[in-house]
Amino acid sequence: MSFLVNSFSLGNGVIEELSYAGVAYYNAGGTFTGPHTLPSVSIGAADDRRVVVAALFFQSASTTETPVTGVTIGGVTAERIGEIGESSNPNEHYVEFWQAAVPSGSSADIVVSFTGSVYRMGAMAYRVIGYSGVKDSAGAGSLTDIALSADVDVRAGGAVIAAVFNNGPASFSWTGITEDVDAAPDNSYSSASDMFVTADAAKTITATQSTNQAPQAMSVISL
Repeated sequence: MSFLVNSFSLGNGVIEELSYAGVAYYNAGGTFTGPHTLPSVSIGAADDRRVVVAALFFQSASTTETPVTGVTIGGVTAERIGEIGESSNPNEHYVEFWQAAVPSGSSADIVVSFTGSVYRMGAMAYRVIGYSGVKDSAGAGSLTDIALSADVDVRAGGAVIAAVFNNGPASFSWTGITEDVDAAPDNSYSSASDMFVTADAAKTITATQSTNQAPQAMSVISL
């Protein structure tokens, strides 16, 4: 299941630089309430035009829609972008993207405000130069499937970022874009990305687990 959370705007510029920067992850060993700080997440080299795109992933204690009400990155209020991926079950798994212009610093606290409580939470950060909006996005989730797939419209000179989060130890393999990070501290998370010279109206992005640890959720954004 997924749902759209904002309207999209897109300029005419190309993505000049896209790089995975770093990740932070927290498991309390039980539930915790917000706001929660993911401290000192690497966000790459400073630049006056840098936009940080964060793939936020978490497991909710009970909600049937995202409990996240706001995010700041390095003290800057972030905007939620694209469709949210959710696994559609009690104690749901979510993946959602947030962006903020953060010109200074090489690391930043990511502070997440949310209602209710969650079990675990993390964020994978990307450094983007030339960000002008979201061309397309898709969310996917499953209670049982070993793989998740989504199609997005990719523009010439654009880029795609995707992230996935599941319910146990596994590794992921990606098709359509190149993996950036893959870790299984308890549950497993991974993200992947690529820049594209030519357009593709229906680029298929797939993340496949090495062993089925569903439920899982995935979100994909085309910039």
